[in-house]
Amino acid sequence: MESPQSVGDYRRPLPQYVAAWRDSLLERGWHEYDGHPPPEQSMIEYHVIWRGSIWSGRCRLRDQRWSDSSIPGSHAYLVAASFADVPLRLWREADNGRSPVGPIKRDS
Repeated sequence: MESPQSVGDYRRPLPQYVAAWRDSLLERGWHEYDGHPPPEQSMIEYHVIWRGSIWSGRCRLRDQRWSDSSIPGSHAYLVAASFADVPLRLWREADNGRSPVGPIKRDS
């Protein structure tokens, strides 16, 4: 028998509760990175799943160094690097001053 699906395993489908969370965010105007990459010039808020935890943050991608995309946990790695082991990336344009600049690991 196969073990339960891991949120951190990007090769498997998302568990139902994660898919439902994703769908609720998409209904509220968030975008999934795979279908719609964020604008580089705008401040964005994001949620990603990486290593079994939710990471959230705010950043402007044009302010990030592309070389950071190889540094696990950096904004460029979590949000923009296509080779990252990140099974889910959601973003929206940020309201100025509403959330702290991240990345911030959420308790899972």
